[in-house]
Amino acid sequence: MRMFNQVVLETQVFSSQTGVYSEPQYNALLGSAEAIVIEGYGEQAAGAPTVKISTEHSNDNKNWAVLTTDVVNAVTPTTSAASVKMGSDTARCGAYRRLAITITGASASCLLRVTVCGRGEQAGM
Repeated sequence: MRMFNQVVLETQVFSSQTGVYSEPQYNALLGSAEAIVIEGYGEQAAGAPTVKISTEHSNDNKNWAVLTTDVVNAVTPTTSAASVKMGSDTARCGAYRRLAITITGASASCLLRVTVCGRGEQAGM
């Protein structure tokens, strides 16, 4: 059953950045779902960006551990075309979950929007 559908990040991202995460006000919401489906949508690219999205979790909302790497792999927008990729994370997590975004490519950037659908009460869980 769907619990929520939320844009958790919408910003320009650059390959020179480190520590890009979903907005912190959504950490508890993301942690409340048994499973999440993540959509990464990139557009207005410069250079040749490749965006990957992983998940991290925490019980105190301060100290984070990697939960699942490369849930969304290779969002690759160009100067003339958008790119959308989706992936799901069904790993059991702590009380809080956040998304960690990495972008690679020489002097690359893009406008990135990340939307998450949270699901609960999944069969077999």
